[in-house]
Amino acid sequence: MRKPKFSYQITVAEKFFVEKSAELLHKETIDSFRLRIHNPKSLMIELIQVIQDIDLNKLKRKDYAKFLIEEFKRILDEENELEFRSISKKYLLSLIEVVIKGNKLDFKKIYYATNLILRDNQDYLQIIFETIKLNIQELNKKESFKIKELDQLNRLISYFFVELRTRGYSKEYLNNYVRTIFGSGGGTFDDRLSILRNLIYKTNEEFSVIVKIDYPNHLHKSISKYFKNELLQKSDYQRFITKTNQKVADFLKSHKSSLLLSYKVEALDYYSATVKFREKIANKLDILQFGNNKISYGRDIVVIGGNDLKKSDIQNIDYQIDGYYNSGVELLNTFSNKIETIQNSNKISPESINKLTSGARYFRLGNESNEIESKLLNYWIGLEYLFSVYDADEYTLQRIVTNFSNIHSIVYFKKLIEDFHQNLEYLGVHTNILDYSQNLSYLLEETTYTYLESLLQTFPLLAYRASYFKERLLAPEKIKATLKKHRQNIVWNLNRIYRLRNEIVHDAAHKKDITTITAHIKYYLIFTITSLIHFFTEEPVDINLDNKISIEDFFMLQELRLENIDKNGNLLKDFVSISNPLKNVLK
Repeated sequence: MRKPKFSYQITVAEKFFVEKSAELLHKETIDSFRLRIHNPKSLMIELIQVIQDIDLNKLKRKDYAKFLIEEFKRILDEENELEFRSISKKYLLSLIEVVIKGNKLDFKKIYYATNLILRDNQDYLQIIFETIKLNIQELNKKESFKIKELDQLNRLISYFFVELRTRGYSKEYLNNYVRTIFGSGGGTFDDRLSILRNLIYKTNEEFSVIVKIDYPNHLHKSISKYFKNELLQKSDYQRFITKTNQKVADFLKSHKSSLLLSYKVEALDYYSATVKFREKIANKLDILQFGNNKISYGRDIVVIGGNDLKKSDIQNIDYQIDGYYNSGVELLNTFSNKIETIQNSNKISPESINKLTSGARYFRLGNESNEIESKLLNYWIGLEYLFSVYDADEYTLQRIVTNFSNIHSIVYFKKLIEDFHQNLEYLGVHTNILDYSQNLSYLLEETTYTYLESLLQTFPLLAYRASYFKERLLAPEKIKATLKKHRQNIVWNLNRIYRLRNEIVHDAAHKKDITTITAHIKYYLIFTITSLIHFFTEEPVDINLDNKISIEDFFMLQELRLENIDKNGNLLKDFVSISNPLKNVLK
């Protein structure tokens, strides 16, 4: 949860818009509250592509489309903004029901129908924006309103930024843009919203991207010839030195004697230009690697916009994966000691120790990989190691889906509660809470949430989140429904990741826009590794009585715990008492 500062008059609904936008776009926001992969329109695009690939036999499993159709049905039940001019929403839902309930997976009518709907929604981004604006205006007219009335705005803000990202904007750019226009300067909120509206109509800009190539000296002539069409020209070098800014000029001067390449790319922002450039140069280097594997490009690049050379920047070419993980000597020592304890234990099965160390190895390989596809594959392999059983009847994918959904669901609410607790301290409201303590017991009291809801005027997003927890404290059946939805999200997302994994492996496919998905699988892997470390060192128990502590014991223990809490009525206090293995790992 961010803490924006406002130098202008702002209403509760307007403040909620800014706070929610900042939370969605910031890379250090926990995964549950970061910007999601899809809105209704972008999910349709993925569904259409998958059905096409199944029809062309590029994808063998029809379940890939079925999972997307199930996901699409849920989002259709939630949304009210798509235009249904060619066919009705009721008819589309009837087609979906046939696939979900039937044994025969025939997607043709859904394919045709979603294509028609896409055609009817060319102005979807404009509609979402205007609906947000209207929603804010309606809330502003009210002297007061219930927190629940923010539900629609909460959903629409996410849809809006997903659509901007689908258009080609980078999340980094959107984060900086929102923070800048809503965080400073004069004018009103409406003035700033009008500036944000400009993103809808912005067209691609031509960027010049400059990179240094590193290679053995004896290859200078060959490399220069290979890149003859990309070499930075002297006239451009001098123009960029004088027309950009001091930071870029210093960079270019410091690499004057190096081989500098210049590429033209069309993009909506500086970060997106970096992504497109990365694809271009990767294709070139793929060929060169056959001749010499010591040829590489510099990690820092110059990105020069055609519209305003003064805004040129130095960027790191490496992929920026969402999520922030703590580091430091104390954490390193803790983990080192725990790993050493596990490796020296004669009570833990050797197979489980090997799996854990293999999972950790592939986590490291994923972190060290430069290409996004390599990151995803390494994280996935690490996850497969942890969940695989050689003599099991079920596929490894199914074991991952079943067991990961169990182990993550049991700490899901604890993770959210701890994040909420940290935000109370960050925003400085914890000092006014009765019985506030680090053991979180105060978050099991209705009076705590009632007080936090009263802060709607000052901290609307915090009050909105407090209302969410209060509902589940007072109505445990909502916890059960939330976990059911969460588990289904995991099923859909793991199948999506597995599909992408197969496309990369079997078709040598270069996949665009998988940075968010890669962040998900990275999180799944580190969550599983830290959960196992915690189990082996803090609460080892031989569930199956085979005289060895194993990963299977851990899976069975979490399943039993989850079912036990369910039978007890899904009380919030039972989830809060669960240990969160990522408490000291995630910032």
